[in-house]
Amino acid sequence: MVKRAFFYVTLILLMLLLALGMGEAIARVYTAVTAQEELSPSHPARCLNKDYRDNRPAFQPGCALPGLFINSLGFRSREMAPEELQTRKKIMIIGESVAFGWGASSDETTFGYLLEEHLGRDGFAVLNAGVPGSSISQTIRYYDGYCAQFDPDILIVFSGWNDLVNATLPAGKARARLQRRSYRPSLFADPLNFCIERSRLGYLLYRALYFPALLRSNRLTTYNQALIDDFETSLKTFLKRESRKGKKALVLTLPTYLDENIYKTLGAAGYNREAASNTNFYSNPRTLAHLHRAYNDILRAMAAIPGVYVVDAEAVFSKIPFQERRALFAGDIAHLNDRGNRLIAEQLHEIFNRLELR
Repeated sequence: MVKRAFFYVTLILLMLLLALGMGEAIARVYTAVTAQEELSPSHPARCLNKDYRDNRPAFQPGCALPGLFINSLGFRSREMAPEELQTRKKIMIIGESVAFGWGASSDETTFGYLLEEHLGRDGFAVLNAGVPGSSISQTIRYYDGYCAQFDPDILIVFSGWNDLVNATLPAGKARARLQRRSYRPSLFADPLNFCIERSRLGYLLYRALYFPALLRSNRLTTYNQALIDDFETSLKTFLKRESRKGKKALVLTLPTYLDENIYKTLGAAGYNREAASNTNFYSNPRTLAHLHRAYNDILRAMAAIPGVYVVDAEAVFSKIPFQERRALFAGDIAHLNDRGNRLIAEQLHEIFNRLELR
């Protein structure tokens, strides 16, 4: 009888805390929406095209912010005269935020700008068509709808992190995000997730009750294999198609300092700040490391396609001692700072020379 009473009291308390967390989360969302929180003066989202469609530039042409310039074509590249695009070999970077150069302090320190500098602007034009937040399917649609008209000679593909994160979400939510449609939430999991993401109370309870056990767990947490397979199929189909058109492509693997024991090195707070907050709060280090290897294996396998060359950035970065490698990133496990971008540019330049793509 006492055990049953304890169970019901505990259940009631948990439900009450969940209700309070939901109320706080809803209040925070409402406050943020009604207050229309300002982005920082240099935030790239200020340059996003509000009328963005796959057949239009993702960024507003001519938008200029501290450290960021969008040229008249809608790319994060220097301004280029029409005759340059006709007479120079065109290189196009496609992908997500790592391709865009999120984490670089300026346009001049992105790997695309540095690569163009290495190759020489008298013979090359580098167009950075990276769009933060894009999955591989969104990247391909944007390329087909808008970017392909510039007829690049060489493609540089730097993508995978957003697809990795999508693979750790509930299956329906991930599908909805990829297909840009509404998601029908589950009765229990989604309110709980909403509380953790939006409510300070929910987050503190999560950190106290679940997060420590999650970090120490050696079991793989849930992930969506179907989305991993979709990534592989989409990328392979796209690269084969472009290969048949005579295009050459360089595919970058995903460098990181993530490993299965990262929380022991960074501590719970460091792991939460640099890994969990940039992926999601429900996957442990072992799962994220497992998925990172899986996506890089897929990227490496693209070398079997004629005209496709893999630039194994992860292999090069992994030889660097942990703390030195971490210093190449902009505060999280994915985005490169100026030094990291410089290393990517040097690797690409070496490949251009070795393959005689100049």
